[in-house]
Amino acid sequence: MSESQVSFDRLVEMERKISAVQSIPEKVALCTHLARLAFQAGELQRAENACEQVFELSQALGPDGNTYLDLTGGALVIWGKILLDSGEPLQAKSVFKQALTYLGEDQPDFYLVTCVLGLTWIELRASNLPEARVLLDKAIRMVDELPDEPLVRMQCYSYQAYMMEETGFFDKALEFYRAANAIAVSERESLSEVKILNNQVLTMLAYGHAEEALLLLPELEKLGSQVSDLYRQYFEDTIGQVYLALNDYPRAIQFFKRVVDASIASGKPNLGVESSINLSKALCQVGEYEQAILYAQAGLEILEDMGEVFLLCDTHGLLASIYEQTGDYRRALMHHKQHHALGETKYSRETLQKISDLTASFQAEASRKDAEILRLKNLALVQELEQHQRGSKELEKLASTDPLTGLLNRRSLFTLMGQLLTVAEKEPVRKFSIAILDLDHFKQINDQHGHLVGDQALVEFA
Repeated sequence: MSESQVSFDRLVEMERKISAVQSIPEKVALCTHLARLAFQAGELQRAENACEQVFELSQALGPDGNTYLDLTGGALVIWGKILLDSGEPLQAKSVFKQALTYLGEDQPDFYLVTCVLGLTWIELRASNLPEARVLLDKAIRMVDELPDEPLVRMQCYSYQAYMMEETGFFDKALEFYRAANAIAVSERESLSEVKILNNQVLTMLAYGHAEEALLLLPELEKLGSQVSDLYRQYFEDTIGQVYLALNDYPRAIQFFKRVVDASIASGKPNLGVESSINLSKALCQVGEYEQAILYAQAGLEILEDMGEVFLLCDTHGLLASIYEQTGDYRRALMHHKQHHALGETKYSRETLQKISDLTASFQAEASRKDAEILRLKNLALVQELEQHQRGSKELEKLASTDPLTGLLNRRSLFTLMGQLLTVAEKEPVRKFSIAILDLDHFKQINDQHGHLVGDQALVEFA
């Protein structure tokens, strides 16, 4: 019998037991445990149903329900995890915060640590590394008091790996992922194995090791075949990213398109938002600019609701590049400005994180090296900002002037006239006039000497 069949049979048996129990408090306890087991097995709908049953039963307990606040809080934690895995980080954060009011923080257990780790992941994804570091340190201290909870320790290792990756320690990140994977294997957590291996591949890609990442794809696909469609989308996007990094655009498009279509079909487009952006990048490489714009715009709308600063910044930059290549300088300028503004926020957070890391450094030599890294990053930031400003000025010039004569174009004329009319309405005594100049016999110049000479005449007149 397969591991997944064992998990399924165990869940079904627990549901039967819940149906046979008459005591409401006992039902609450069993439903909370069922929600936990179902979530760990990747049975999100079953976990969601169990959570809803806990909430209904807690209300039925009336005043006595206060005695079971920790169980209700546990169900809220699982509910938050379901929302997180379903691509709803803002809703998940609200649920986790509510769960903390039920659980308290005096007696650490599986649910409390999982709740803190859930909040940690949300802050990591929002690129709020200082707050994520505080939450992760709290979770690690709690885990040290829970020797019989290997799965929460596994989560801690995974998040420590992600933190190491975000702060530039590639080897350390892989070390934590290997430690997390060892627990997943020993606990026969196939879903966790897929997630951890998926993150290892992404880490390798982030540090330019696409060829090494490619070697892990057969194992990733093998493990991924055992999980639900929801989680299969995550590793298929990762496979697409590997092929994109290796310039195999047809394969990359195939995997990204599959994820986007599946997320739309499931009614959860949030899950396919990163694939939508990656698909846009791949389409650009094969010259499909119209399709690239459609997918990038669709992803942008979702990201604005999710508050994903890094991805928002990259997507505006991608759209600015596409519009510039297609000659739509007005839209290119608009997205370029958004990219620039979000880029400043992004780099400010990175700088604050680096300062925090330096403050917490244990060795003087490590602090010196980190300070040098910070100096180089700040230098790179200054250079990039200067480049952005130069690009912004150039785009602004292209969007507002006539390329032949260098004079302001119609768009600029309307803008200027709007400003003058506003001033005139506020200050009637101030007057302005409009002069229209016309070149006599200009058509004859074009007809007799050609359009190049006609263009030169316009330039001279201008």
